[in-house]
Amino acid sequence: MSRVALVYTYFGRDNYDRFMESYTTHPAGYPHEFFPMLPGPGMNVGVYLDAAQKLDHDFLCCVTAYTEFLTDNWLVKMMAEATRLDVGAVDVMGSYESRAQWGYDGPEAAQDFAPFPNPHLRVVCLLVRRGLLLGFPPMTSKLDTLRFESGNDGLPARLKRARLRQMVVGANGIAYEERLWPVSGTFRSGAQENLIAHDKHSRHFRDSTPEMQEWLTRIAYTGDVM
Repeated sequence: MSRVALVYTYFGRDNYDRFMESYTTHPAGYPHEFFPMLPGPGMNVGVYLDAAQKLDHDFLCCVTAYTEFLTDNWLVKMMAEATRLDVGAVDVMGSYESRAQWGYDGPEAAQDFAPFPNPHLRVVCLLVRRGLLLGFPPMTSKLDTLRFESGNDGLPARLKRARLRQMVVGANGIAYEERLWPVSGTFRSGAQENLIAHDKHSRHFRDSTPEMQEWLTRIAYTGDVM
């Protein structure tokens, strides 16, 4: 059986309490070691990369302060896909959005991201082979972490070069390849009824008006914001 380290970065009592309540209410169903850690200058991703250097587990499950589990046996479902030889990473959410598309980070930074569609896993509950987290440059800013998540030399790009797939796993235990993310019932898809876990963005979608939900879905999967 593969060894899994659950690396949870936390800040704020409300975030911590919500995560811990969901973590204890919804058992993972797969043996793992739990490492709660405070983020540093490299924010969440910096903690995960540092953990990959120091731990010897086969997989790291990288969980953020905003994560809230919604279903039992979530790690069993994710590990069933993550252990496939052609899969490098799985998560509970994906998106096609590109940081370059809207100019969020300025014209200089935009060149570090592929244009829309830029399929990438959202670092919410990222389950990845530990070795794939080695060799990244140090994270010193929020922009660095965004480059890791969806940049030209980020995790998705490295998976592609290694001919490994990135998959979204739903609460139903089904794994969805990139082309199926818009119809998976996960992030900004339908009523998000198939999510394994929430984060602050999926909760915002849940609580939005139908008109806002439609607009957010277009941002995530069509690139049309008009």
